[in-house]
Amino acid sequence: LVADPESGFRHIEEWGWDYHAPNGESPGDVWARLKPWVSGLTKDTVAVCHIGIMRVLLARAYGWEFAGDAPFRIKRNRLFVLHIDGEAMVAQPDPVRLTRRADTA
Repeated sequence: LVADPESGFRHIEEWGWDYHAPNGESPGDVWARLKPWVSGLTKDTVAVCHIGIMRVLLARAYGWEFAGDAPFRIKRNRLFVLHIDGEAMVAQPDPVRLTRRADTA
């Protein structure tokens, strides 16, 4: 894809909030879908989601504009804690590593 200038591919560090991958949504489109849900949260909530949703939520929490290196790294088996207060969203600095309990192995 990188070698084909007709593919429309861009590295994520070059997206911005308005870049649309071919046949896809922009990060801004994803945020527009998420914002009503986030705004409606009234208590502690756990959301299990795919990396695209995580990336948009973390970008909002960290103030990342999809330009340059992300100030966070998404890894498997992690719990990312976001504190939401009205329009403000802040990420807890270190994700919680999830480990398998011995009695469930």
